[in-house]
Amino acid sequence: MNSSHRLHSIEVLRGVAAMLVVWQHSSEMLARIPEVAARGAAFAAFAWNFDFGRIGVVCFFLISGFVIPYSFPSGAAAVKSFAIRRFFRLFPAYWLSILAAIFVYRICEGKEFSLVEVLANLTMIQGFLGVGHIQGLYWTLQVELVFYALCVILFRCGLLWRLSIQISMCVLLLVTFFLVSVLDKYSVLGFSLSQEMRYLPYVLAIMYSGTVLRQYFFPREGVAKFWGLSGVVLVFSIPVLVFVLSIFGLNFVEHPGRFFFGHLFGLVIFVGGFYVLRIESRILLWLGAISYSLYLFHPIVMKMVGLWVDKALSVGVEATHMGVLICFISLLTMGVASLVYRFVEMPSIALGRHLSRGQGTHVV
Repeated sequence: MNSSHRLHSIEVLRGVAAMLVVWQHSSEMLARIPEVAARGAAFAAFAWNFDFGRIGVVCFFLISGFVIPYSFPSGAAAVKSFAIRRFFRLFPAYWLSILAAIFVYRICEGKEFSLVEVLANLTMIQGFLGVGHIQGLYWTLQVELVFYALCVILFRCGLLWRLSIQISMCVLLLVTFFLVSVLDKYSVLGFSLSQEMRYLPYVLAIMYSGTVLRQYFFPREGVAKFWGLSGVVLVFSIPVLVFVLSIFGLNFVEHPGRFFFGHLFGLVIFVGGFYVLRIESRILLWLGAISYSLYLFHPIVMKMVGLWVDKALSVGVEATHMGVLICFISLLTMGVASLVYRFVEMPSIALGRHLSRGQGTHVV
């Protein structure tokens, strides 16, 4: 597959992943409105049972693992250039979403955020500072920053692109995940970890499995290293193991079945969409381009639509079918995301490239 097809496939997958997350979250919100839940509850049940949100997030993590380690430019200023481009890729749209969330949540829910909460969230590592996320989905961006830091360390050590190191990272992170899960489950640590912190080593392992898949699909020495897939097999055997153990009464996660389906389907969609189907739909390519803003702003749009539905129901207007409302939320989110992409993301990406003085490769 040439570089053009590679770029198109990644963009398509981003668009698909973003829309799966939108469907999941929209249906969950609408299902909490009894009048709406009575008309189209199957939309919410289907998304919940197969965990569309987790499928989308797993795809996003695999894409990051596939792309980020190979986006470091060459030259003495490689890390500086990488950091500048990543900063301007992520933070401007992220900061705008914080401002929008503060405004909309106050209108829709009367919710207020303290100055400490706002300042901590501006760093994108608020979870590590003991502060809650203004929007719950921000936890995934925090994971991204941890992955970037690990990649920088390996890059500095000259180990980032070694397949043996990538597989070793998968194994090390899986061992950490199991130890933390067991110690926390049996209260050995002396304190309770949040679900987000327990899950962190595993999602990092998923990202490194994406890096391993890159080596398999585009082997650096020109030979596909089948043994390298052992890292991927190990990482995605965990949902299978968790599901099997739950049958015998050992539950390490709250919903073992959803944990199983969400991760395995995420892998299937990633491999199928990238390597097998090679879809190049213009609509999906466009969705991929705006996927970051779709992800950041869909909860904000959901809140606004939810408020509108509540007000309509309060004056006796009949509830609209849930499927129609999900489509409405999706289309409205696309509109908002398009504007953010055009007027915030694109200029900030261009500025990041300019400030990094054009060194190295363009980040996919």
